[in-house]
Amino acid sequence: PPQRGDEFLCRHLTCAPYDCLYETTQYNEAAYYYDLAYFVHSGGLQTDISLKKASCHLLLREYNQTKIELFNLPEDISTEQKELAIFYDAMANFALGDFEASKALFLQIAPDSSVISALFDKNKKIDRLKPKTAKILSIIMPGLGQFYAGDIKNGLNSLILSGGLFYLGVRSAIRTSILDASLSVIPWFQRYYAGGYNKAYAIAEAKVKERRHKVFNELLEQVED
Repeated sequence: PPQRGDEFLCRHLTCAPYDCLYETTQYNEAAYYYDLAYFVHSGGLQTDISLKKASCHLLLREYNQTKIELFNLPEDISTEQKELAIFYDAMANFALGDFEASKALFLQIAPDSSVISALFDKNKKIDRLKPKTAKILSIIMPGLGQFYAGDIKNGLNSLILSGGLFYLGVRSAIRTSILDASLSVIPWFQRYYAGGYNKAYAIAEAKVKERRHKVFNELLEQVED
């Protein structure tokens, strides 16, 4: 935990404690020490510290905090610092779903603008897969939402299981009574039917995230240098 001598450490040690904490992925603690270090340094070093703190927020998925940190950067910063700030801002906007702003920022630092534009066009197509649509389709017919999301295996499982339970319910109602069928089969059918359409939503949502993550990694490859 932070102690009274922290400010002294931040002023007199070049790589401890904040850089050591950062390198060991203790980003919350590192951000605290970067705050202290900011107020005991000046000039370009302050900007470097702010960028490090912005990086901490980014890695902690605190994207709005990242943007606030970047917003407070001075205007007279070096080209390298400016490019790094743009890079962090582009990533934060992408994570927040502001893809137009993210695209504009990536275009400023990428060596090939045509590849960046193509990747954002690819990203836009991902929105065609809608988790709510997958859920509605599986409500209409079990398994249909999974088929829509491209998960054939789970779609077949849901269709066969729900269809089999429905058949058993009807057969039980004919052989015995509707009451017996309701007590013995319908609870199981409801359980797997509801589980099927909820799973369809989750599968579609996971597919969207997976594809978005792939596009994001391809964007990072373009500005890696």
